[in-house]
Amino acid sequence: MRDILLECLKRIQTEIRNLEQQLVAIEPKDYLKGNLLITAAKRVEKSDEFAKLVKFCAGVSGKSPSHLEGPLSLFLKQSGAYLKYNITDASLVDILLENLHELLIPTSDVSVTYLLSLPWVDASDVPVPVKFGNYWVSKLSEEDLENILNNQVREVFFPYSSIDRETLFLLSQECWLEVNDFEPPPDIDSFTIDFSSLFGRITYTNLPSIVERALGCLILLDWHLHNDSYNDTWWTGLPLGTLIKISDNWFEPPVKPIINIMAYDFVEKDLPALLLEQYTCSDLTYLNELENKLQELEGSEKTSFVVRHVLRYLLRAAIREVDGPGKAVQFIDHVLCLEALLGDDKPGMSGRLAQRIGTLIDRRKCKVVERYFKRIYKYRSKLLHGTIIDSIEPELSWLARRLAWKAIIRAVDVLYHYKVKGYNLSQEEFIHILDALKTEREPVEIGNILQLWPDNDN
Repeated sequence: MRDILLECLKRIQTEIRNLEQQLVAIEPKDYLKGNLLITAAKRVEKSDEFAKLVKFCAGVSGKSPSHLEGPLSLFLKQSGAYLKYNITDASLVDILLENLHELLIPTSDVSVTYLLSLPWVDASDVPVPVKFGNYWVSKLSEEDLENILNNQVREVFFPYSSIDRETLFLLSQECWLEVNDFEPPPDIDSFTIDFSSLFGRITYTNLPSIVERALGCLILLDWHLHNDSYNDTWWTGLPLGTLIKISDNWFEPPVKPIINIMAYDFVEKDLPALLLEQYTCSDLTYLNELENKLQELEGSEKTSFVVRHVLRYLLRAAIREVDGPGKAVQFIDHVLCLEALLGDDKPGMSGRLAQRIGTLIDRRKCKVVERYFKRIYKYRSKLLHGTIIDSIEPELSWLARRLAWKAIIRAVDVLYHYKVKGYNLSQEEFIHILDALKTEREPVEIGNILQLWPDNDN
């Protein structure tokens, strides 16, 4: 197989050299280089060398030759074979051979990397790279982005998925969330219909689930502008930036990056300008500790509700637009966080919910927290029952956001505390303890657990 692949790579070099000689005599300009490579690829795919490669790969994998022509064409293009003058170097050939063999006869899932830019993070104050669990926050230079994207190949063969130089420069100024995942290997001979939108997971955002999970940990940090005012007039939310997906599956074309233009303001200049105020974080070193807690809770079916469900409501609220109707929707999302965490389906739930939130956040200031939440819940009811409200009161918007954030942070800490002590609390058990703490009764079945309750020292 190595010799057949090497023959095909040599044919690529021959076609490019022949076309370059013709080009020099006509119009030796860089902008014609792309057309030259596209022409070379078309000629290679009609050659005997490519036909031999297809036939041999079909025999090795048991796939139909007609089904392999397209994937092998994509493989050679994305390998960089048309842009590297030393592609026949022995070490490069060995790497390509290994990659090709793995795609033809998979022994494991395909590696995938997601990169999400964070335009709201003040990169100058972040000691990057920062690792938390299996995720990273880092800075990427223009050269880094160029290489990660395989951008030169994309510009020639997949221009829809490339990023221009000006945008690359802008993105190099931002911090990036890096998430690694795996996908099933390519199934060349079958046609797959994706029913996930009908029967799959609940969708909280348009992001892949694993990116939601990583971003959920980040938004639990206390992002601020050193602003002590009790209102949300300065808060712009944490909208998404650019999402890039990089896959080792070269049998399929690259995915187009998703650029959220709402995160930028395109002005008269060619370069887009950041629309957002950038935030600093009070304690980035806490990130890894927080992620470890989330992993522990997620690993147990009983405690996973706070990570898989409640936290994603907070994420959805955080990335909402905060102008116009978006402010009201974000406000409701914050209330939904609290209802999903501590609510029930019995009559009179709003009063119990207020008590539980107060008890959870700080038993010593329970009455104050209850009073705040009752104001928020009254406003929430007006919105959901059709009352036309021109704008959300900045103070209430701020209170809803802070209560949702504090309640989830506190729930994570308390559930983790009990888990370390040997108690995996379900949501029902967690709520039962809060109700018992409020009434200052100690039911026999949870008396010992109540004694372990960690009061909030913050």
